Amino acid sequence: MVGHNHRKRAPATGGAIVDFGAFEHVLRAWIDRYLDHGTMLGPADPLLPLLHAERCKVYELEGWPTVENVAALLAEVGDGFLNELARAPGAYVASVHLAESHSNAFTWMSPIVQGGAHA
Repeated sequence: MVGHNHRKRAPATGGAIVDFGAFEHVLRAWIDRYLDHGTMLGPADPLLPLLHAERCKVYELEGWPTVENVAALLAEVGDGFLNELARAPGAYVASVHLAESHSNAFTWMSPIVQGGAHA
């Protein structure tokens, strides 16, 4: 069984100064490990047990693998990596633009950029 796979390009931008090379390295490594050449499914997808039984590479999202949910996931993962890297105080992921195709794209924006408070 072959899982359904999309190659996605997701440039991430930071709201403050960080060594982007180091940030890109850890984020790409995470994507390669968990998402690349795998299948992304929602928690109620009936294919989950079958793919797990076949030991396929599957990433289970909290919600369905929409472009919006994947962009939010990458922002969350990216923010986690910023806590591990040398960076300016207050650095955060400001936005993630994810394009699945020329007609299906989404830009996730940090609550800070939208005028909210950063946790």
